[in-house]
Amino acid sequence: MHGYFVPGLPKLLRSFDHHQSVRKKYLPKLHKHLSREEVEPSLYGTKWFLQCFLDRVPFSLTLRLWDLHLYLGEVVVTATSYGVLKLHQKELLKMKFEDAVGYLQSMANQDYDNDKIILDVVQPCIDELRRAKMERAAIPENEKPPEVPDVGLNGRLSPNGYQPKTSGDELDPETEL
Repeated sequence: MHGYFVPGLPKLLRSFDHHQSVRKKYLPKLHKHLSREEVEPSLYGTKWFLQCFLDRVPFSLTLRLWDLHLYLGEVVVTATSYGVLKLHQKELLKMKFEDAVGYLQSMANQDYDNDKIILDVVQPCIDELRRAKMERAAIPENEKPPEVPDVGLNGRLSPNGYQPKTSGDELDPETEL
């Protein structure tokens, strides 16, 4: 998730561009329709990428996606965003701008079988994206990779990682973590 919450939101913007690329390659008819209707990923995808689908799919499915995200990494969000469009492509192709954006923003009200979604939609999308080496957005060469935070945990987090507390090192109650 690092890189999403830094000034300018560079990773979010890269995720939108990457989502567009995936949409264009794997769902060309839907991509053309959504582009014609001017339905951009920024209109529906912010909570998909920043919050890993919180408030966009039923909460029980969100928890499953978070578990997978922690286990497999950001490919889960990329694959889920692709899978959602793939799953709802038929309905979306019939919609105009307002309906399509509203639909993509309010999928939490739909009834999903969580295990079926994970096994039948997300996992095949993960496999497909991995085969094509499209599981994550590439960092452009002119953009330096996100920096690791160098403060926190009472000053014990360094660029080399967490520095364990040594004997005699007391946590100051006045210091924020």
